[in-house]
Amino acid sequence: MERLKNLVSNKEGMAKFSHMKEGIMFYKAEGVDGTSYMIPLDATNLEDLGRGTFECEIKNITLMRYIRKAINSNSLIQLNNII
Repeated sequence: MERLKNLVSNKEGMAKFSHMKEGIMFYKAEGVDGTSYMIPLDATNLEDLGRGTFECEIKNITLMRYIRKAINSNSLIQLNNII
């Protein structure tokens, strides 16, 4: 829950598209504490993504659903941790 709150509390935070590998889109986002994360979105799951448009930059809060899924499936990647 802490990681979700950290990411979506960053009201000005913009997740930036990083890359796509094996049908998974990755967005890089920064939390309010400066920690960076890589958020995976399964582009092969059309039932989940539907006909959505995914821009190069998306507000962190907009990706909350996918952040929560990544946390629950243990696939949210923490890139760094500022102490």
